[in-house]
Amino acid sequence: MKNLSDKIENPKKEFEDLGKRDGFVGLDETAAQAVITAESERAVNSRVSKEQSRIAWLKSRATIVNNYIKMSAQAIERLSESIKSIGQPKVISALLLYITPALFYILGDIMFSKELIVTGWGLGNAVPMEKWILAIAIGLAPFYLKFVVDRFMEPHLRGPSVTMKRAIVGIHVVLSIFMLFSFLQVAYVRAIIFKYTKISISGNAYDILYQNHSAAMIVIFILVAFMFAIGGGVLLSLGSVHLVKGYEKMKSKKLLKKEKIYHDNLLDESISISSEFEELRITSMDPHSLENEISTIKNEYNYYYQRGYKTGLKDRSEDFKRREPNISAYMRQSMDKKARNIFIDQGSYAES
Repeated sequence: MKNLSDKIENPKKEFEDLGKRDGFVGLDETAAQAVITAESERAVNSRVSKEQSRIAWLKSRATIVNNYIKMSAQAIERLSESIKSIGQPKVISALLLYITPALFYILGDIMFSKELIVTGWGLGNAVPMEKWILAIAIGLAPFYLKFVVDRFMEPHLRGPSVTMKRAIVGIHVVLSIFMLFSFLQVAYVRAIIFKYTKISISGNAYDILYQNHSAAMIVIFILVAFMFAIGGGVLLSLGSVHLVKGYEKMKSKKLLKKEKIYHDNLLDESISISSEFEELRITSMDPHSLENEISTIKNEYNYYYQRGYKTGLKDRSEDFKRREPNISAYMRQSMDKKARNIFIDQGSYAES
């Protein structure tokens, strides 16, 4: 709260000047008391009016801040529950066991496709960029499968329908069997190739391989492509779930930290509003406090009026001293003139 003297700075000078004028002309110093009292009351009423407006604003702001505090507390509770529901995402495990193998599946599919483009499609003389673009486009097929799994399978796996859960589990079991069969087929072809590398044959080993085991070679190409696509897509889908949960948890923690800071700031503002409101309520509504303030301001005004009044009396005395010689001469001349007139009048009376 500001010092009272700061609130009535201009009236101080005015009352000091008024005191100087009253003292100089010799007016009774009690004549200004009515003006001092009225001005003291006006100063207090003016301050109270401003503080009443401030109190009304504080009440409105307190309502808004309290609503914000409630909403912030609810947001903190929601974020805390969200973080709790996410649990502990296995981000490292997802990177090592899902994402990395999926990337190798995709890279293998890209290299496999590139060899197909160069040899099978006769594009060996094509621009390298064209070959790589085609190979990468074919190799990114697992991303589409990931989209299918994320959109149409995973939501039902976490849903309430038991039938859908069983169907999805059945699909995963079938895919696992196909993956195992593909792996065994690769092992079968690998055994055949190993056999031809260990025996003496005439001619190109691959010509003999395709002549004697053409069905196995065709099937192995299909199954390898199947392994790349399904393995990459499913593993990307499984790994991305943990990565997304890890990202959501990290994001929720940051939001929770910001929300708590915001909530603390609102509480500090609420405390500040309450403190200011209580102070203004005392200074603007308590009759005893208002009477004391009026009395204090009135005493200050009287102090400056009396100081000016004394200065005015001093100036009046000094002014009188400066004029005294002229006044004395004037009075002597007046007395001499009056004496002469009396003497003349008396002489005239004696002659008669």
